[in-house]
Amino acid sequence: LRFLPAVWSLGPPDQIQDLPLFPGDTSGAATAINDNGQIVGISGICDQAVGRHTARHAVLWENGGVIDLGNLGAQWWNTPTAINQRGDVVGFAGDPAFVEGDILHAFMWTKEDGIRHLKPLRNHTPEHVDSEAYGINEARQIVGVSCDADFVDCRAVIWDHGNTPTDLNDLKGGFSPRLETAKDINDKGEITGRAIAA
Repeated sequence: LRFLPAVWSLGPPDQIQDLPLFPGDTSGAATAINDNGQIVGISGICDQAVGRHTARHAVLWENGGVIDLGNLGAQWWNTPTAINQRGDVVGFAGDPAFVEGDILHAFMWTKEDGIRHLKPLRNHTPEHVDSEAYGINEARQIVGVSCDADFVDCRAVIWDHGNTPTDLNDLKGGFSPRLETAKDINDKGEITGRAIAA
């Protein structure tokens, strides 16, 4: 089914406003908003739920217009997940070899540098090939997940200013469960996410 992006503010009276799709697209969804009214989301063609070709374009809505944030080489799964007050955007993008989204790549987009890949953990066994970013704060600390190809070993990670990721499990002290996914980070550096009991 076709779905469309919108933004609304609670009244009274409540106000709902449609957001424009990227030219030529037919479906979309808004995924995050900051305090400045900048909104990010997806724009694409009617496909499966919210993903694959529905996420042909990762977009930013501001000043009544829509901007394509680019991609990392694939025309699918390009999905922003968070935007900070500076207008920096993070999310995940498709891989040209995996149209079904089996492997994704975290990204950070800034007005200064455009879109760039946030790599998964390195020198890890099993090798990590998938990365997804879910949260960003004002200091440009980004959190998300890094996984192996089979998604058996997934680790919560932090990219500081988009640099090499750090496994949050290396920083957890005596906490015994494995930190699997980091979902958000505030300006104090406090992180929420999911842990898996041993």
